[in-house]
Amino acid sequence: MFMGQNAFFSLPFSGIKNGKHTYHFEVGSDFFRFMNSESVLDGKWHVTLDLDRRFNICDLVFHIEGDFPTTCDRCTADIMLPVTSQYDMVLKVTLEDMEDTEEILYIKNTEHTLYLDQIIYELITLSLPWIRVYDCESESPLPCNMDVLNKLSENQKNHSPHLWDELKNLDPDIK
Repeated sequence: MFMGQNAFFSLPFSGIKNGKHTYHFEVGSDFFRFMNSESVLDGKWHVTLDLDRRFNICDLVFHIEGDFPTTCDRCTADIMLPVTSQYDMVLKVTLEDMEDTEEILYIKNTEHTLYLDQIIYELITLSLPWIRVYDCESESPLPCNMDVLNKLSENQKNHSPHLWDELKNLDPDIK
């Protein structure tokens, strides 16, 4: 497991009693600078960790909510894209070093602190959508670049006849 250096994103694991616990973390531009991020440079994120500890195993559920600045793929306007996601993981306490997997994290029984900065960074990065658009109709003022949207609408109207209509006119006897 990556052992980070950021105390704001760590838990005193050896002191956590069996049972359910909830932890909250606020993530912003300072965090991304600390992580030397190239994919996320800014944004306001709230991470909630629900931890259920049972002796040498813990269920971890990360809830991620945030907004990050990007460019809209539809209209090219600068937007704050809202993102929400959830990730379930298992944390196992072991006697020896073991390699983490996508869903299982390991911590040696001699470790007293669980560092979450790398995990939180990776989960936020995984949460980023490939297509950067969202339903912004309820915002006032609209963040949309109306010039681009009008041009796209105009181009759609001017594309006639439709490609499938052209294919219907092909001679079926041509081989």
